[in-house]
Amino acid sequence: MFTKPKCPHCEVELSKLDAKRMVVGDQFGGTFWYGIVATCPYCKTVIGVSIDPADALQKVAAEIAELRKLLAPAPLIE
Repeated sequence: MFTKPKCPHCEVELSKLDAKRMVVGDQFGGTFWYGIVATCPYCKTVIGVSIDPADALQKVAAEIAELRKLLAPAPLIE
């Protein structure tokens, strides 16, 4: 039988978590990403943090587009 996980702080059995989107990243290097923070719905203890995959995909696609512009061959002059 499956046992439900417990919050490490309040020890309530969890069947769901609250999730919020927030900025995470390197404040000194100027790089930031949006992340997902999962918290206990009862005591609000942070259970985990992850980079938002949709934001990561969007940033990587934008970087690839910029690189393609830089690496594109120069137009032929006739």
